[in-house]
Amino acid sequence: MAGGEFEEGVEFDGAIGRTMYDTPTSKDNTVTVLLPSDKIASLPAQSLVRIKSRSIEKGGDGRQYLGIVVQGLC
Repeated sequence: MAGGEFEEGVEFDGAIGRTMYDTPTSKDNTVTVLLPSDKIASLPAQSLVRIKSRSIEKGGDGRQYLGIVVQGLC
């Protein structure tokens, strides 16, 4: 009745987490990434990560970013 079961888009194939929104005025160059509990071990401290922004048509900037894990919380 509400549109059926959720289906993730193909642009998320292979992704293990999602970033939280960051404001354009943010100055600390950090983002928060949410992972399911079974994926936390996949990203130990100092791991390099690729962050793919959504396409411009879907509200992103279409860019890819390279980051490093600096902290984790469990």
